[in-house]
Amino acid sequence: MRLTAPEEAADFDTVTELVLGAETLWLQGDGERVRIEIGPAPVKPGMRLTCEKATFYALAKGQVSVDDAVASGDLVVDGNPDNARLFFELFNLPDDTHTTSQ
Repeated sequence: MRLTAPEEAADFDTVTELVLGAETLWLQGDGERVRIEIGPAPVKPGMRLTCEKATFYALAKGQVSVDDAVASGDLVVDGNPDNARLFFELFNLPDDTHTTSQ
């Protein structure tokens, strides 16, 4: 995702924790690059997105909207829903991206 993100993604400075099934990682832009690390965020995140990997990939590919995933209970957003929408606009995957683990 970091590789396909537009330059503006580096300005996404909200510490974002992703809880994808049993895996946790976090990311934050610093204006120049996006830092992505495995494990819980080192500080209280400004936003936490919790879902299964399949839901995350569907969101990142634009196959489902944040609003629909939240309404169905497949995504929990702890933080500003507008930031969650912006996150998936900036950090997305082409729909033809093949993933080996879900």
